[in-house]
Amino acid sequence: MTNTTLNWERFFTVRLSKWAWCVGLLLAPLIYSGSKIYQNHYKSNYFGVERHDLVTFVSHVEYELYHVIIPITKYAVPALLILLSLLHLLLVVSQKQHAQLPREPKKYSRIENINGSILERVVGDYFREQGFTVKPWQANFDSVCDLVVEKNGAQYLVTYDYWRTDSINFANVLDLFVEVLSNNMSGAYIVTSSQFTEAANAFLSTKPIDIISGTSLRSFLRSSKKYRGNLRNRNAG
Repeated sequence: MTNTTLNWERFFTVRLSKWAWCVGLLLAPLIYSGSKIYQNHYKSNYFGVERHDLVTFVSHVEYELYHVIIPITKYAVPALLILLSLLHLLLVVSQKQHAQLPREPKKYSRIENINGSILERVVGDYFREQGFTVKPWQANFDSVCDLVVEKNGAQYLVTYDYWRTDSINFANVLDLFVEVLSNNMSGAYIVTSSQFTEAANAFLSTKPIDIISGTSLRSFLRSSKKYRGNLRNRNAG
């Protein structure tokens, strides 16, 4: 299917549907005027003529039009068109106002669905926006860290290894802190959409380890034109 065909389909299905109320308002006076013109035509040809005096099929049809159909098309149809047009106009205005409300990207309505290379890119850009330089963390295979970020001469380890775990316990945060100490880092960041156990929270409260929650990452995605435009329709998990 060509782009031209798609554009025409979009025009008829989207554009015209938004202006259906206007078409209804235009048709209402036209139908009323047409009915009135026909009434005047009938009166000029059949004024004073009763039904039993009509002899031709055409005259019988015109009689029925004048006495039955025309009263409906003259008043009821225009009134119905106007009513439907006003209701449709209210619907269009309501949809437009709703569309202008701030909305998070569809793909990140469940932020925990992001993973893999997309998660790595999002986290890296999150720190770059905060003024950090970002590099992959080159460590041994059992390291829980993924990135190393630097700002004002201080280096921090970043892990999103626990992004979608059921919960983060004391052993998890202890492993991270040991890695911070063994590599002479200033601290660490845990990027996660998971919850912490009480013991893990108590340990973190005394250590230079900060948490970047799914809410923080969602706020970043909402404010980022890059991700709102380019990643919305990608399969993130």
